[in-house]
Amino acid sequence: MKAYTIKSSQKLFICLIAAMVIGLFGWLLVLPFIPNVNHPPEPESYWILAPFSVIMIILMVYLLCQVYKSKVIMDDEEIVLVSAFSRRTLSFDEIRGYRFTGKVLLVEPFDRSKKKIKISSSYEGYDEIENWFVHSYPNLDREEAEMEEREILMNPVLGKTEEERAVKLTKARKTAKVLNWISGLIAVWAFFLGDIPAVVAAILIPLVAIIVVKLSEGLIKITAKRESAFPSVMPAILSSTMGLGMRGMIFYNLFDIHEFWAPMWCTTLLYLILLISVKAFRFRKKNDIVLSIMLLLFVLGYSYGSVTCLNCSLDNSVPKKYSVVVLGKRISKGKSDTYYIKLAPWAGLKTSDEIDVPRKIYEITSTGKTVDLFLRPGVLKISWFTVGQPFPKSGL
Repeated sequence: MKAYTIKSSQKLFICLIAAMVIGLFGWLLVLPFIPNVNHPPEPESYWILAPFSVIMIILMVYLLCQVYKSKVIMDDEEIVLVSAFSRRTLSFDEIRGYRFTGKVLLVEPFDRSKKKIKISSSYEGYDEIENWFVHSYPNLDREEAEMEEREILMNPVLGKTEEERAVKLTKARKTAKVLNWISGLIAVWAFFLGDIPAVVAAILIPLVAIIVVKLSEGLIKITAKRESAFPSVMPAILSSTMGLGMRGMIFYNLFDIHEFWAPMWCTTLLYLILLISVKAFRFRKKNDIVLSIMLLLFVLGYSYGSVTCLNCSLDNSVPKKYSVVVLGKRISKGKSDTYYIKLAPWAGLKTSDEIDVPRKIYEITSTGKTVDLFLRPGVLKISWFTVGQPFPKSGL
């Protein structure tokens, strides 16, 4: 019998993270009861902060229990996964095969009523466990991909002969690959330069992807497993969404957010209708539901990015300049520092506002001095502004 526990380095890392999180939220939980504290939380916000802090502390305690109690036990007859509050056992005769989900080995039984066993690469001896399964059981994803390809090559709808169907499948794979690569290049172009052709191309790529799926006779999918015989255009949708979304968040400041929601939700609805028309959303299995939720998040990101970038990049109007008093400034530390300045009310605003700015702008501004803001109406009537210069900065 062999027992495999979580790696010591993983335990140490999770302990440090859990200690910091518990310390932080524990401090926030008792903060209102400590006398003479500067800037205590408002009573209204505390009723949200308190239960959230308790939940986070419980989650961290649960995570610590999992890390120190979890182990995989293998003997001559069965495999056992022991966790903090459960125990799963499969005899070797009950195992149908395995799959890989990222860095997790998923062991599936023949009996669907029995729960699967998930073994992550964080266990000591994971390579040994993986190697044993690879030589003892079939890779279910690979088997399903081979079955999918056989079904494609036997489908008379796709051609009269098997050779003709194989040619169509090869062309579909090449088409998806080319579209995914082109989308990635356009996304980089749109993010760094943000000119009109780049933004329009990035907006059109996901729509082109849907058209390609529609015309592929079912050979190209929006989403597909990594081992699937069917090619996927998900990388094209993902790269365009990230390029537009990051461009919108980093380079443009929306002034009137109320005018933003109508075009954003209209774009989301239109894109959802197009995706539903090609059966992009599936809810048969748990993995299908996860993929559908991820796709929905990408749709929201695409809508945000496309509306923001279209509104701002196509706006060639003359900006209105405002010299606004800086009330304060701060730096938010993290993997990358974020620089904020607090502005006095301007352009009809009744309250002060805090915005993030580039480091160069942050360094040359001082509290009590003014900073130049340039306000434009936006082609979609969503007013937006730039800080310190009349045109958005380039990413290069």
